[in-house]
Amino acid sequence: MTDDGGADRDEVRVRRTPKYPAFLTIGGGIGAIVAFTLTATREVDPEVGFLQMFLFLALFGITIGMLLAGITALIFERVYARRTTTVTAERSEITAPSHPPVAEPAIETLPAEAQADPMPRDGEADAGLPADRPDTRDPGTGPAPRD
Repeated sequence: MTDDGGADRDEVRVRRTPKYPAFLTIGGGIGAIVAFTLTATREVDPEVGFLQMFLFLALFGITIGMLLAGITALIFERVYARRTTTVTAERSEITAPSHPPVAEPAIETLPAEAQADPMPRDGEADAGLPADRPDTRDPGTGPAPRD
């Protein structure tokens, strides 16, 4: 249904659900830790070796850990399903305001005296500066080398 403001209203159910990938990852990690603990606390057959024994137990430990974690997540989902609430959701369409196009900044031209070459040429003295003082308008440069 649409009201005068142009918004759609719907009845929606809100409920919490567990994050299954997180449950399965934690369950697999706990299964791997249990498998490592069992391998480390038992005497290992020298013909089999520690790594092969750990991997064999980890195969079952990780699988059983993920299975138990998945069942736990399903139980949490059933418990949270009882706490489901129904609320009214409002959906409205918002359009961005149209802005006028941005004008390109105008390039200002300098007056003729500012466009003059700031560096003196060979044989010319810079107006207002003695020949032995560095030019302060361009830091790091001194007077032209004399021949």
